Amino acid sequence: MIFFDREGQACDPDKLYDPTELFSEDSSKQRTALSKMIQNPSKYLKFYHNGLSVSPDTFEEKFKSELCNDGYRLHGVIGQMLDNCGVVKVLKLWQSIGALSVNRAKSHLDHDKDILTELDHSLPFCDKYSNVLDKLSNVDVHCQEEYLKCIDSLDPADYVRLYLLGASAADVSIFLSFISNRRFPHSEGCSEMSRDEDVRWLTLSDGSKLFYCCDLIDVDFKGVKTVNKHFEDLQMETQRFHLSDNWSLRREDDVNTVYSNVSLPIYVHQVLLSNNVTDDPYFGFNDLNYRWIPESNWTFSLVFNYSFSHDKKYFLVFEGLDTIAEVKFNGKYLGETYNMFCSWNFPVSSDSDENSLEVKIVSPVKSALEKAETYPYVVPQVCPVPEFRGFCQFNFIRKEASSFSWDWGPGFAPQGIWKPVYLHSVEKHDMPVSFLSFNLFKNESLWIINVTALPIDTSFPDALRSCDNLQIKLNISDLGYSNSSFVHWGSYPSVFWSSFAIPDIWPVNLWWPSGFGAPYLYRVSAVVSCSRFSPYSAQRMLGFREVELVQDEVRADNGSSAGNTFFFRVNKVPIFVKGSNWIPADAFQTRVTDGRLEYLLRSSKTANMNMLRVWGGGVFEREHFYELADQLGIMIWQDMMFACSLYPVGPDFLDNVEEEVRVQIYKLRSHPSIVVWAGNNENEAALAQNWWSVPDEMLPQYREDYVDLYVNTIQTVIESIDAYRPCLTSSPSNGVETIREGYISANPYSEFFGDTHYYDYVTDCFDLSNYQIPRFASEYGFQSWPSYSSIVPVTSQQERKLNSDWFTERNHHPDGNEQMLFNIHRHFGYEMPTRSNSSSDFEWFIYLTQLENALCIKTETEHYLQYYNVLDSSGRGNTMGAMYWQLNDIWQAPSWASIDYYGKWKMLHNFALRFFEPVHLFGHYSSIEEDVTVFVSSSHNESLRFRIEVIIYSLQQANVTVNKVITDVNVTSNSASKIAQFPLFEFVNNTDCDLNEPSRMFCFAQLNLLANDDSVVSTNEVYFDHFNDTSLFPCSEVDVIGLNFNQSNNEVTIKLAASSVALFFWMDHSPEFLGYWENNGNHLVPIEGRATRTFRFL
Repeated sequence: MIFFDREGQACDPDKLYDPTELFSEDSSKQRTALSKMIQNPSKYLKFYHNGLSVSPDTFEEKFKSELCNDGYRLHGVIGQMLDNCGVVKVLKLWQSIGALSVNRAKSHLDHDKDILTELDHSLPFCDKYSNVLDKLSNVDVHCQEEYLKCIDSLDPADYVRLYLLGASAADVSIFLSFISNRRFPHSEGCSEMSRDEDVRWLTLSDGSKLFYCCDLIDVDFKGVKTVNKHFEDLQMETQRFHLSDNWSLRREDDVNTVYSNVSLPIYVHQVLLSNNVTDDPYFGFNDLNYRWIPESNWTFSLVFNYSFSHDKKYFLVFEGLDTIAEVKFNGKYLGETYNMFCSWNFPVSSDSDENSLEVKIVSPVKSALEKAETYPYVVPQVCPVPEFRGFCQFNFIRKEASSFSWDWGPGFAPQGIWKPVYLHSVEKHDMPVSFLSFNLFKNESLWIINVTALPIDTSFPDALRSCDNLQIKLNISDLGYSNSSFVHWGSYPSVFWSSFAIPDIWPVNLWWPSGFGAPYLYRVSAVVSCSRFSPYSAQRMLGFREVELVQDEVRADNGSSAGNTFFFRVNKVPIFVKGSNWIPADAFQTRVTDGRLEYLLRSSKTANMNMLRVWGGGVFEREHFYELADQLGIMIWQDMMFACSLYPVGPDFLDNVEEEVRVQIYKLRSHPSIVVWAGNNENEAALAQNWWSVPDEMLPQYREDYVDLYVNTIQTVIESIDAYRPCLTSSPSNGVETIREGYISANPYSEFFGDTHYYDYVTDCFDLSNYQIPRFASEYGFQSWPSYSSIVPVTSQQERKLNSDWFTERNHHPDGNEQMLFNIHRHFGYEMPTRSNSSSDFEWFIYLTQLENALCIKTETEHYLQYYNVLDSSGRGNTMGAMYWQLNDIWQAPSWASIDYYGKWKMLHNFALRFFEPVHLFGHYSSIEEDVTVFVSSSHNESLRFRIEVIIYSLQQANVTVNKVITDVNVTSNSASKIAQFPLFEFVNNTDCDLNEPSRMFCFAQLNLLANDDSVVSTNEVYFDHFNDTSLFPCSEVDVIGLNFNQSNNEVTIKLAASSVALFFWMDHSPEFLGYWENNGNHLVPIEGRATRTFRFL
């Protein structure tokens, strides 16, 4: 929160309050309360920041005016919005976003498009941001009249930021650019207030003081702590001049066509779309139609005004370029970039106020082929299978592998400036440090915190080494811990670090994975200081947690060696991992909002997941992703970005990879959520099984290359920076056995070691004998289509039919549609329509693929849960992880995902909420033994006692019978327990079930796990046959008879009238609503003809 204080007094957030009179129905009381608040700006700002609203009349009256009192100025650009949109709409927008974090507010704005559209078209715009900055430099700090007149140049997202900052006169980046042009004296610096280290001031050159006040952490309405801004980011902003607007773009072979007014970050495809050159890249066949875009070279250009000082050093910083680019500044060639995952710094200077910048991004498609052609030997995979409809040799450039296409995604191979660009200025007295990397880990009886300083540029180490008393001070105020330490110089150029030890008897709250405790985080601050430079400060949210990857020897019943365990132990507690695999959320990373990331991670936690694997063919996610994982207690399995291919190992390539990995590990290692690093996805398996049928004489070369890349380079870098976090060379791998076999196992899919990936689309997924009994299942899955409403925006009406050209082209998995058809025929008797099919046929097909997908993964997951901490006689089992493929979608297409591109939960995600629950009841029917076995898995740390109720449904007779109650069920901690085993005839005894074919499919059992108070802890179903012919099922008529909106719980409940049990009852919803229908896809069982379903917003 930013405001100006003439007297220089700090606000105390603990004393701020929200007066209840503001909510009085008496308008005179509202006015009186508001007037009182104006007398105390700090209280007023807290009220403003929380977004608490008064009546529309009071809102309009007070906010349309500019409030000035005793030298305080509150800036009311709200008046501009009121004039153009009307008070009711603005008040609605205020109420909907006021109490949210900035990122969450932005995601909510997507659903207030009627308001935003009016804002966009009705508010006047200044010509350039530079006009705003020019006026800023000549106005009074306290009553910035001219500033207010130009503030309307901000877009709606910036207005939201204005709301949430409370009293800031502008968007953060513009405001801080203003500060940087009014540089404060070094002697005053940035200091700590006596009350709290989180309240600081900057003294401007004219003697006035800028305050930004109160929490750097606030709590949104869901109760999740959000780190809004790291202090050193704010500190560094004063040294940055952002180059985000007024760029132009042109194609190399079309110099006469220039697209102007381009704002960064952005991809070429997005520029062309906004200029109506192309349509939505996701629509129809545009992934094929727009192949010319990545096959071309494109140049981004910028002319900007900036006065360089001879007393400073300047660096042109690109935080992310995708991917192969040539950079010129004022016509001078600065260098080439060649890694999407690295940032790039170029020293620059200029004697002119007018400067130019040019970034030529060459075709990644052609560049990859050229590099492959000049390499001494072929490095597969060369090209993907035809169904991928992609590009070749992605392995030769350091770019998101899946951007060249995958079996679930398109091949756009986009080019762009995908992260911020700015000039970074460094004065003589500035500490030449760009970033502090924190690492907290347990070493025997000590908690160790390492703080490593990374330089702005390698030209500064001599100055730092000669600096007297170079040290780092660490402070954890919530623990009462503070200490200083002189630095040590690392082997990597210009890196120095300090280490701090805290005895484990210190009373810390531990960080726990979701389901095992609270993910407690501490704010840890560090200051680098020495006699020669001004101090450099940084802080991070760190979690005290110890993580181990346990790989102990296992013995079979006969005493022979049966491999090794493979499970994560956090804070000495074994964790059964429940989760999924994460892929990029969009083919164009610049379209991924923080709000979308938050929604997807919240959906994971809601479904009782405790781990996500960031897959190696995508990208290292942005900082906000990992912050959310820290806050939600979601563990992260982090792959390095290598997947499904062999890679070159020339010196330049290895140097490139070494720098990439070093940068990423330093950046990410502070996150307690990251519990394991892995070198690649499936590359060990690809080499061991010779996926590409390479000649035998080349295999030794490829094996040597593999070890050079993943062991001698990647693993070496990781362990030099983060030695106390588990590190694997590949997934799947055999863990310690892989090492024993020289890092390439004969069978990386062994059930006795490590983690496995398992896919089988041919055998019956309901037959448990077809599955492995692994130590850890890190990938498994089945395809399904997204909902019909999700494909409508990207298809024409004539293509929304089975076997249309789009239906065939959109599925990039070879034989994917045929496999789904085969399995839904096997289990539901589905036949492809012989007549001319319609959109309703497509909708039915989609529903059945989602049902098949959900039931198959449920069955496979429960199979793994059966062996939770349980070994069979041969030593198989002790399964401690189930992570299905995949969580999210990159576009609207058939895939393995449980959440589609728009965030809609598919049936699988609804099922996952149940099969990943902390205590889960499940049963298996064996057609061979003609019996039913009942299990309960529990991730609790103590044994529990329950009762099990068995209910038999006979759909033909429309009867329900409570057939059996199993009393005194003892469930052991952290394992699965076999509760009972019954012959089938006993299971359905005294019911109306006919066990003869085909009537058997009309009977099923519902199992309820009951607590002592008869509440249902877990419920599940056991089926005795396939649903061979769904047309034979009795039809249940379901009508909506009521609706209730519960605003306090953020949910909508629909009351239904049903004539009978409706199997796998599914309710769809518009993609605009982010949330899920509770119990969706489960059987609708009416009680006295009534039932309810509740939609919960996330």
